[in-house]
Amino acid sequence: GVLGTIQANPDTRNGDLDKITAVVRKQFLPYTDFRRTTRLAVGSAWRNASPEQQKQLYEQFETLLVRSYALSLSQVRDQALKFRYKPPRTSG
Repeated sequence: GVLGTIQANPDTRNGDLDKITAVVRKQFLPYTDFRRTTRLAVGSAWRNASPEQQKQLYEQFETLLVRSYALSLSQVRDQALKFRYKPPRTSG
Protein backbone atom coordinates (compact mmCIF):
# COMPACT_ATOMS: atom_id res chain seq x y z
CA GLY A 1 0.00 0.00 0.00
CA VAL A 2 0.86 3.66 0.09
CA LEU A 3 2.26 3.57 3.64
CA GLY A 4 4.43 0.54 2.83
CA THR A 5 5.85 2.32 -0.20
CA ILE A 6 6.59 5.40 1.90
CA GLN A 7 8.39 3.35 4.55
CA ALA A 8 10.39 1.42 1.93
CA ASN A 9 11.90 4.49 0.23
CA PRO A 10 14.61 6.44 2.13
CA ASP A 11 13.43 9.84 0.80
CA THR A 12 9.80 9.34 1.77
CA ARG A 13 10.73 7.57 4.99
CA ASN A 14 12.73 10.67 5.96
CA GLY A 15 9.62 12.84 5.51
CA ASP A 16 10.20 14.46 2.09
CA LEU A 17 6.66 15.81 1.59
CA ASP A 18 7.09 16.33 -2.16
CA LYS A 19 8.14 12.70 -2.60
CA ILE A 20 5.29 11.50 -0.37
CA THR A 21 2.89 13.58 -2.46
CA ALA A 22 4.24 11.93 -5.63
CA VAL A 23 3.57 8.48 -4.10
CA VAL A 24 0.02 9.54 -3.22
CA ARG A 25 -0.56 10.82 -6.77
CA LYS A 26 0.74 7.59 -8.27
CA GLN A 27 -0.81 5.03 -5.92
CA PHE A 28 -3.91 6.76 -4.53
CA LEU A 29 -5.28 9.04 -7.24
CA PRO A 30 -6.04 6.36 -9.85
CA TYR A 31 -8.44 4.71 -7.39
CA THR A 32 -10.23 7.88 -6.26
CA ASP A 33 -13.07 9.67 -8.04
CA PHE A 34 -12.06 13.25 -7.26
CA ARG A 35 -14.47 14.63 -9.86
CA ARG A 36 -17.41 13.14 -7.98
CA THR A 37 -15.95 14.19 -4.63
CA THR A 38 -15.56 17.76 -5.93
CA ARG A 39 -19.15 17.83 -7.23
CA LEU A 40 -20.41 16.63 -3.83
CA ALA A 41 -18.27 19.13 -1.92
CA VAL A 42 -19.34 22.09 -4.07
CA GLY A 43 -22.99 21.09 -3.99
CA SER A 44 -25.59 22.87 -6.10
CA ALA A 45 -23.10 25.57 -7.13
CA TRP A 46 -21.39 22.94 -9.33
CA ARG A 47 -24.29 23.03 -11.82
CA ASN A 48 -24.01 26.81 -12.14
CA ALA A 49 -20.25 26.77 -12.77
CA SER A 50 -18.91 26.96 -16.32
CA PRO A 51 -16.85 24.01 -17.61
CA GLU A 52 -13.68 26.07 -17.02
CA GLN A 53 -14.75 26.88 -13.45
CA GLN A 54 -15.55 23.19 -12.84
CA LYS A 55 -12.09 22.27 -14.13
CA GLN A 56 -10.44 24.82 -11.82
CA LEU A 57 -12.50 23.66 -8.84
CA TYR A 58 -11.61 20.03 -9.53
CA GLU A 59 -7.88 20.72 -9.91
CA GLN A 60 -7.68 22.88 -6.78
CA PHE A 61 -9.71 20.44 -4.70
CA GLU A 62 -7.60 17.52 -5.89
CA THR A 63 -4.39 19.38 -4.99
CA LEU A 64 -5.76 20.25 -1.55
CA LEU A 65 -6.83 16.68 -0.78
CA VAL A 66 -3.64 15.10 -2.11
CA ARG A 67 -1.47 17.44 -0.03
CA SER A 68 -3.65 16.89 3.05
CA TYR A 69 -3.42 13.11 2.62
CA ALA A 70 0.33 13.27 2.07
CA LEU A 71 0.76 15.43 5.18
CA SER A 72 -1.34 12.96 7.21
CA LEU A 73 0.77 10.07 5.94
CA SER A 74 3.90 11.98 6.87
CA GLN A 75 2.59 12.38 10.43
CA VAL A 76 1.52 8.72 10.62
CA ARG A 77 5.02 7.80 9.49
CA ASP A 78 6.47 9.93 12.28
CA GLN A 79 4.21 8.32 14.86
CA ALA A 80 5.03 4.82 13.60
CA LEU A 81 8.74 5.54 13.94
CA LYS A 82 8.29 7.08 17.39
CA PHE A 83 6.24 4.24 18.84
CA ARG A 84 7.92 1.24 17.27
CA TYR A 85 7.52 -1.78 19.56
CA LYS A 86 10.66 -3.17 21.10
CA PRO A 87 10.43 -6.57 22.77
CA PRO A 88 11.73 -6.69 26.33
CA ARG A 89 15.24 -7.95 26.84
CA THR A 90 15.57 -11.23 28.58
CA SER A 91 18.57 -12.14 30.59
CA GLY A 92 19.87 -15.50 30.02
